[in-house]
Amino acid sequence: SFEYSTRLKVSGTDVFSAGNFSNKDDEVLISFDETNRIRKRLTINNNCLASAVLIGDSSDSFFYEELIKNKTDISSIRKTLLFGEIRMNTEEVGNASEMLADDDQVCGCLGVTKGDITKAVESGCKSFDEVKKKTGCSTGCGGCHSVSKQIFEFSIGSQSTEKETLCSCTDLSTQNVRKYIRDLTEVKTVKEVRKALKFSDSCEPCGHAINYYLSSQFNERYIHNDKERPHNEMMHANLQNDGTYSIVPQMQGGLTTPDELKALADIAVKYEVPTVKVTGGQRIDLLGIPKDKLDPMWKEISDAGMESGYAYGKATRTCKSCVGSEHCLMGTQDSMSLAVKMEDAVWS
Repeated sequence: SFEYSTRLKVSGTDVFSAGNFSNKDDEVLISFDETNRIRKRLTINNNCLASAVLIGDSSDSFFYEELIKNKTDISSIRKTLLFGEIRMNTEEVGNASEMLADDDQVCGCLGVTKGDITKAVESGCKSFDEVKKKTGCSTGCGGCHSVSKQIFEFSIGSQSTEKETLCSCTDLSTQNVRKYIRDLTEVKTVKEVRKALKFSDSCEPCGHAINYYLSSQFNERYIHNDKERPHNEMMHANLQNDGTYSIVPQMQGGLTTPDELKALADIAVKYEVPTVKVTGGQRIDLLGIPKDKLDPMWKEISDAGMESGYAYGKATRTCKSCVGSEHCLMGTQDSMSLAVKMEDAVWS
């Protein structure tokens, strides 16, 4: 049976895994590009793709996922299977986007399905940029860009004459911009990249995209320009649908203390916070906060010994834990301490 697939969405890391790779009798196909740090591992069982693990390049993730889910006979394409969808005979296995059902989710960031994209085209969207604006696909981490674009092109057919660009303010494609950044030998700022590529200085979405690509390329060597960060990251708060904000203090592993709870309660009362919610990530969310109250509230939260949790950007946000062996009669490991250590490991 098909196991769940997952994509790791961490800046600078491209990882995808799908299927069941626990069967030791399966055939194994492996490719490794040491220079570009790209690794691919596929397993085959009874002429069907059983699992796929992609590291460094997950552009073929949807293609492999559909082969696994549909138990497609890959006998005729086995020799070129490692090379991905571009080498396949589409008459035999089909385009990945065609193999998806309308209710199959394409974008995990915003929950966009194939049907959402096709309906956007049917409603009059003539360019992929228009589809992105209408549905939100390919506007998050970018991992769904390839298959979202395929669905758009298949749906619109010959009606589209657009040239795909990173943004409407430039003639350069996303691939052009990312290649320029990958080829850089030294860290540059967003402003320097804009100038070199002749971008408009006034386009906010481009700034966010370039900021993200630079961060992915240079990791800790890159110093973020706060003005180029997405709004929520810059504010350390999530903008809500009514114009107010929510803030989430860090609680590693879901742990807190009476003093921290008392401080948060006092702050919530003082600033008349209308909604206080325990999140699914075992933290406390303060909602309905006007913009002018964010700074003084964060000062008091900081004075109480707490800081902002990862709740506003593309990052590992929290590690949930049970009480573990320290308290549970059936506990086998110290899960709370492990959760705290894991959060510390990714905290920066």
